[in-house]
Amino acid sequence: MTSPRKYKSKNLLIGIILMIAVGIMGYGLYGLWVQYSTTHQAQKPIQADSVVTYSTINPDETPPLCETYKTSASQPRYINLPTVNASGCLQKVGIDQNNAMAVPDNIHLAGWYVNSVIPGETGLSVIDGHSGGRYSDGIFKHLADLKVEDKFTVEFGDKSIKNFQVLSITTYGVEEAAKRMLEKDANTTKQLNLITCGSSYNTNTKTYEDRVLVVAEAID
Repeated sequence: MTSPRKYKSKNLLIGIILMIAVGIMGYGLYGLWVQYSTTHQAQKPIQADSVVTYSTINPDETPPLCETYKTSASQPRYINLPTVNASGCLQKVGIDQNNAMAVPDNIHLAGWYVNSVIPGETGLSVIDGHSGGRYSDGIFKHLADLKVEDKFTVEFGDKSIKNFQVLSITTYGVEEAAKRMLEKDANTTKQLNLITCGSSYNTNTKTYEDRVLVVAEAID
């Protein structure tokens, strides 16, 4: 016969196990709810005239209303990199709170740096984008998978298309990349640089250790 003390101890252990199980289940359900609410918010229109000047570490992960996005005729609207199955609308980005190039406020958008030339014009143009968020891949997740001579396009507000061809794909440390992404190659007349995060995530600095830089040129 089980003694009352042993019976109480057994019930106490079962109760503790049940509480732990309920807690784990509750935490898991909460995580699923956070993931769903982060990636399924109400779709927001892209503001054509606004320039992003604040870089958030928690960008929106809900696909934006790209279909209804309109820009002026000469402004870049959409980028398509078919060889890595990546495409999305182009948001305007400027200088952020850290005196660096701002990043888009949504992981599914790329950002055209307004202090660079319009893509396809003489000079240097720069477009950045996220490699991913907490739960979803970003527009430039597979940027490092591009190959030299791969072709891609940028669409403008008037629906015209400019074609580009990849010249190089290089991974740099953060500081080196900050310099390289604004460097104009003397032998490339109409240069477009694409940049995103690469390598591992540093939890202390809350950023990725490296950057992937793709240098391309207009071939129209």
